[in-house]
Amino acid sequence: MKKILVITAALAMTFALAACSGGASSQSSASASSDASTSSAATSSASASASSESASASSATTGLANPWHDAATADAAAEGAGVGSFQVPAEGTTLECGQVFWHNFQYMEGLAEGDGDFGAAQFVIRKGLKSVEQEVGDGIADVSGDYTVYKFAWDADVSGKQVKCYGNVEGNAMKATWTDGDYSYSIMARGQGDDEETFGLSANDLATLVGAIA
Repeated sequence: MKKILVITAALAMTFALAACSGGASSQSSASASSDASTSSAATSSASASASSESASASSATTGLANPWHDAATADAAAEGAGVGSFQVPAEGTTLECGQVFWHNFQYMEGLAEGDGDFGAAQFVIRKGLKSVEQEVGDGIADVSGDYTVYKFAWDADVSGKQVKCYGNVEGNAMKATWTDGDYSYSIMARGQGDDEETFGLSANDLATLVGAIA
């Protein structure tokens, strides 16, 4: 009888240990599965966030369009800009530093531009619709797009027009702006090398250019 009781107790203890082991194994497996699911969800969330940021950055980059368009001639630039006509000095016009040579014309809404050079100097001429936001005094609007601070500024009567001049050497205009009716004009001139910060249009060259622009 004692032997039977001992055997029964041993069997009961064996079953209990087996049940505990099985429960622990199930809990461990469930915990690992839960951790894996959490990790997978976190990875998916991070990936989605990165994709969203990349898409936003790409959208911001591609959303910036160049407003300028190339034109074959000054007349074509004027037509594209909607500024009526755009008369510029003829190619071959002689200035103190050389003859005028045109490189290209372009336009955006309300503004026509011509880029060229004479001798070793480069220049940009613009014609645009007059805007009160661009006024620099005396009813003159500055359409040059240039915000350089020059050492000198002065007013000049050039070919019957009131012109505001700017430069780093008094009397040599690196920038000139004026307004005539509904339109505003600008000339910017730059030397090269050591003359880049000091070169400017003389009074005679300024008169030649202003007189030929309309």
